[in-house]
Amino acid sequence: MVTGPKEKEPDSSINILIRELAIPFLGSLVPGTYLWMGIIFSIIPPIALLLGVFSINTSGVSFDLLSYLSTIIQNIRSGSWILFLVISYVLGAIISMQDPKITDQRSFKRICKHFLDKNIEIGNHMACTSMKTCEYPYPNLYDYVKKRGLNHLLQLIPWGEVPDIKSKAYINKLKLHIELSSPDAYRILVRHEAHIRMTNTVWHSSILIRYCCLFGIIVTLFSLIISIFNPTQGKPFYSILRYTLSSVAFPAFTLLISEYIRVNIEKVFHWQRLRELFFILETYYKICGNDAGKC
Repeated sequence: MVTGPKEKEPDSSINILIRELAIPFLGSLVPGTYLWMGIIFSIIPPIALLLGVFSINTSGVSFDLLSYLSTIIQNIRSGSWILFLVISYVLGAIISMQDPKITDQRSFKRICKHFLDKNIEIGNHMACTSMKTCEYPYPNLYDYVKKRGLNHLLQLIPWGEVPDIKSKAYINKLKLHIELSSPDAYRILVRHEAHIRMTNTVWHSSILIRYCCLFGIIVTLFSLIISIFNPTQGKPFYSILRYTLSSVAFPAFTLLISEYIRVNIEKVFHWQRLRELFFILETYYKICGNDAGKC
């Protein structure tokens, strides 16, 4: 006997509560940890080196920065890890309030450069025509959707004919109607939005880490100059250079990682926001039809 597919059992209230709390918590904790680690590795080693340079009785001291940091990590108390997580969460929560418009425009600019390098016309592939007008939910979204044959969604994009209607409030209205009509479908949209918010937070964190790394590199070079011209150190030049290289390696390597992450985010962020719009419009269409005032 052939039976139909089993109906999905509704989630328990505990599972829903855990999921609703985990999404915003991890969305702040993960980028915050990334930012806090970037600050630590880009600033603390150069500062430690600078303090060592100003020490007077250092001629007989063997300073190994890697061993020094390893000892700190091994001997750190559990309470310090809790403090580390708290600071990470607070930093992530603060940075998460940054407007994704900046990240979106930088992403649009990088994608356009890629198209121009390959002599591809931007208007046929983008929902906005310039970096200045690239603002969610995008002025040319109507033409973008129409060129892809998604004509059933055109009625949900009224600013195709009346540009002044375009606003985030209109998209939020559709999302609200989806939430009231189908909470399960709305949770899918929330996951997409949380992913975009976290990506935006990581991008802004990468910008802050860049400045911290540049500061750390400048401090390290300043320490090197002081060490060379400070006769009280009593250390050979190769020893000073070794200490300096071990210190500058942390901000330099952190800078390379943060820039790699930033560039790769810019390659996909604009497409992620377009995908979010498509999911909102398509979900609303499946639930309420192509009339924006039906639900």
